[in-house]
Amino acid sequence: MIGTWRWNAIFGTLTMVLTFLLSLTNNVPTTALIRSLYGFVVLFVLTYVIRWMLGTLAGMNQYSEQDKLRHHDELLNSNIDLQTPDDLDSLNNLLKSQLRENAEPTFSPLQPPKLVSKEKLDSESLANSLRQLSED
Repeated sequence: MIGTWRWNAIFGTLTMVLTFLLSLTNNVPTTALIRSLYGFVVLFVLTYVIRWMLGTLAGMNQYSEQDKLRHHDELLNSNIDLQTPDDLDSLNNLLKSQLRENAEPTFSPLQPPKLVSKEKLDSESLANSLRQLSED
């Protein structure tokens, strides 16, 4: 990218001031200010795009032929293609042996322990405990 963000700020500010002054004659100041802020944002972003395009166009001729050849030589033979041997026969034999061993299903349903409720408490002890909790 060519330049710095200051160029964006300068062009955006100039656009904001000009838009504010020109639209102030026909609009309320708040409307003129809002439209000038829109102009600032649009030109701020547009300046980034223009700077990027100029930087790209200027950077196209930077690389010489030697740099391109060196880069091509670096990329040459940099990829390795690996292939594992085909082990389908041994995999099939392993699966068949597992099927023979597990011919009978060994499923057993889960049997959780039964829930046991506490013995019934008398209502007087429950009322006393409730009174103690409400006093605290």
